[in-house]
Amino acid sequence: TFSQQSSHWWQELDSAREHVNAGRLSEAQSLLRAFLAWAPDHAEAHYLLGVTLHCTGGSSHQALREYETALQYGFDEFWVRYQMGSLHLQRGDTVKAEEQLRRALELNPDHPGATALLKNV
Repeated sequence: TFSQQSSHWWQELDSAREHVNAGRLSEAQSLLRAFLAWAPDHAEAHYLLGVTLHCTGGSSHQALREYETALQYGFDEFWVRYQMGSLHLQRGDTVKAEEQLRRALELNPDHPGATALLKNV
């Protein structure tokens, strides 16, 4: 039934979150891709998929697209900007990194990680 299918997918998302939190990013990635096939407009799932791509050295372009999609669907702007700034810095694009990190700090001026990353730009 639909409610059983729905329950299954929400459990998959919970499992993906647990994998991300435990650093099992490859396992999370496959769960998130499957979940997004079921719920393509889920902001958090796009954000988490971006994180897994970013942190495993996957496609940085795809990670940025996932972050942008998460933002479009309403995920917390601070975290998206923070991760995008980090990824741009990792790629050596200091102009975009600074732009994203400054926006993140406008949203959360006391975040030590964003402040530290901006000092590396």
